[in-house]
Amino acid sequence: MYKKILLPVDVFEMDLSDKAVRHAEFLASAENGEITLLNVLPNSSRSLLRGFTADIRKFEAYMKEESEKKNARGGATVRHPHDAIHTRVVFGNGA
Repeated sequence: MYKKILLPVDVFEMDLSDKAVRHAEFLASAENGEITLLNVLPNSSRSLLRGFTADIRKFEAYMKEESEKKNARGGATVRHPHDAIHTRVVFGNGA
């Protein structure tokens, strides 16, 4: 049925994703599929913060690191073989 499932999540509000995660587990289990938990962090408004490039980079690095930790913890709670759970954190427009 589904071999690869891309599941957008908000790692700072994982409770909101609980039903979607459980449904993805159900769909993936039918075909031994893979689930990728995707967290999209908003792009920094670089035009508003001109002159603070180093600070923006530090903040983005911090946010990505924290999101990756939370995403990994979220992936550990998925009831599916852990070698079939992947996590990804990117910057972009979440909409």
